Amino acid sequence: MSSGAFRKLNPISENNSYFGNILSIHYLLSNKKQKVKTFKGYLYCLSSLEFETLIAKLFEEKGYFVPAYKGGFIKNYDLFCTNLKDNKTSSLQIKLEMEEKYYNEFTNYYYCINNNYISIENIRNWESIKNELEKCPNTREWLNRTLYWVTFDLEKCPNTREWLNRTLYWVTFDEEM
Repeated sequence: MSSGAFRKLNPISENNSYFGNILSIHYLLSNKKQKVKTFKGYLYCLSSLEFETLIAKLFEEKGYFVPAYKGGFIKNYDLFCTNLKDNKTSSLQIKLEMEEKYYNEFTNYYYCINNNYISIENIRNWESIKNELEKCPNTREWLNRTLYWVTFDLEKCPNTREWLNRTLYWVTFDEEM
């Protein structure tokens, strides 16, 4: 265990930093869809690259030009998005977990799944992303296709059930799910 290649995995929890990795391994070994209880947990099933792609697709659907979906080549900036209406460019920093050390005053927006560290208006967490997805059906479809191997535990999450029912109004759910 002293090598960085191996890590001890704690019991599965949506607060575990390897939550999505563990669930994907369970899926591959069992070939059964994995259940999550919250939308936050659902987003944690994305890789960091998939999470950046999700945010880029959200901006594209809102009318922005996003030249590249992969960031990290310029410190403090992951994506640049240009509004096609006014030609104004915004910079984005995308992190699964937001920490104060990542914040700088020059980046326009921060997107993260979890932010327990700082409360600033330009930081968007999983709740903001969920709200934005309600207005972006193409990005929602991309997210659901990307996470085809994950399903919500709908009985334990009535708000997610309501959102999912509105989103997938054309699908009948098996209540035994």
